[in-house]
Amino acid sequence: MISNFVIKLGCLVQNTDSLPMPQYLAFLRAINVGGHTVKPNQLRCMFEALSFANIETFIVEQ
Repeated sequence: MISNFVIKLGCLVQNTDSLPMPQYLAFLRAINVGGHTVKPNQLRCMFEALSFANIETFIVEQ
């Protein structure tokens, strides 16, 4: 799973010159606030509310 994520990032980094808009990455670890975890779909909704689009979430297990 990690190798797929790294390959995807490599493609994004190589093609940034031809993109019409900047792309952002957020690396978040162990999202847990006061015993309440944030699920990937909740996190996606939060970023969409901030006007981000085409949001993808990945869970990397160790």
